Amino acid sequence: MIQIKKISDKLKRILFLALIISAFSLLGTSEAKAGSEHNVYGWAWSENIGWISFSPAGSYPETPNYSAYADLPGLGQICPGGAAGDYKVCGWARACSVFNSGCSGTLNTNRGDWDGWIKLYNISIDTTSNPAQFHNWAWGGNTDNDTMKSVIGWVSFNCAEGGNCGTYNYKVVTTLSISVDGVCGTATTPPTIYVYDGSTTPISTNLCLAGTPPSTNPILPAAAGSTVTWICRGLNGGSDVNNCTATRIANRPPQILNGANTKDYCAVGQGAGYEYFGWNYADPDNNPELRFQFQADNNSDFSSLEINNDVTGLSNPNGTYNSQSAIVSLTPTIGQIAFNTAYYYWRVKVYDNQGADSGWYYGGTTTTPPGASFKTASHPWPTPAFNFSPSTPLINKVVSFTESSVCYDANNNSQPCSAIGTTTYLWTFGDGSICDSGADINCKGNVSHTYTSSGTYAVTLKVCDDLRCCSITNNVPVKTSEGVPGWSEISPF
Repeated sequence: MIQIKKISDKLKRILFLALIISAFSLLGTSEAKAGSEHNVYGWAWSENIGWISFSPAGSYPETPNYSAYADLPGLGQICPGGAAGDYKVCGWARACSVFNSGCSGTLNTNRGDWDGWIKLYNISIDTTSNPAQFHNWAWGGNTDNDTMKSVIGWVSFNCAEGGNCGTYNYKVVTTLSISVDGVCGTATTPPTIYVYDGSTTPISTNLCLAGTPPSTNPILPAAAGSTVTWICRGLNGGSDVNNCTATRIANRPPQILNGANTKDYCAVGQGAGYEYFGWNYADPDNNPELRFQFQADNNSDFSSLEINNDVTGLSNPNGTYNSQSAIVSLTPTIGQIAFNTAYYYWRVKVYDNQGADSGWYYGGTTTTPPGASFKTASHPWPTPAFNFSPSTPLINKVVSFTESSVCYDANNNSQPCSAIGTTTYLWTFGDGSICDSGADINCKGNVSHTYTSSGTYAVTLKVCDDLRCCSITNNVPVKTSEGVPGWSEISPF
């Protein structure tokens, strides 16, 4: 509730008798409600101009393009010139007297130049006072701020702005519980934060060292979403009498960021491949990850799961990258998926250690099903393979390379890669020499090579079919000679 504190009978300014934040109203069912982008609604009364609505409908005379709004931490809307969560109130109110009836509809022709708009000029809420006080001004008049055209002119919310609290001690204050973002203690005098959970004994202490209290929920031995109270001893470096309280926000659910799917059909072996899935665990309260679920299906409604993994017992810090892989097979078993399938769908759900979950993220990026699909390859990629002889070659001697690479046609039938006309071979012998079937057809299949220096050479065979290229590398040790035969002296006697 917003209330006026110590109003003088001589005060001639308009003071707001009822300004309601979030979920309370003095007027019962007759209150004016705001949309989801607003969190201030209700009414004020002026003996000069009557009722004033704090949630009038637009269009508004100028920016900001919304009715009265309190920028509390975590709500997202930012007042012009302000920062997120800086406890400012901005937007528009409107006098109802400019209408023929009620607080909307046809304007009264006797209203003069004024359309009833009252602009809130970055009114701030001082959370270091108890109760929290409003500061700064509202303007009631034409939007060019011409005092000759004003109707009610400037409206003060606190006598401190005029420096006249000694004569007219008035303030607009709120007893609504709000998060404490004021300075708690000083850099040289750290405060102690006590957290109570419906008892007289604190369940946690020393939650901050100095400066601002934690902006995210500390991990407390209270149930997720429970209401606890922060009491900051030594607010702004003061004594224990300067306490501030705040109601803990319910634990916020974790999120999934940077979801992505990639594939690699070269890494598994003949006739198989991998689909990879990854995402980042993100928790707004910095809670660790306890569990995740991963599912994949060729039905967009996930009614016949090919993959259904539930990974538990985790203790991953906020920001951890999670991954899962799925084997793609010509004859898939449980937990595998098939080649040549046009549509597969995947989704993931993460859980924090407070019991909250993200809900399903489809395709790793959206909470709207079914998300982006992925397609498996029409057939397995090449599986290159080769050996060489002799096993320990000598310099200036021929080394024979015998390949046994396997490829697949459009019907998923396997055959030697060299027997398929469209395949290409590239041999790299490790000494700067290559053999490319694109330039020499004799390089497609078995080849030979002679080394002129000793050493270990990394020999790579890359085979490409109509889909992709895959490679394999073997090390070939080349020696200078076969060595000198062993001998020993034999006595003739």
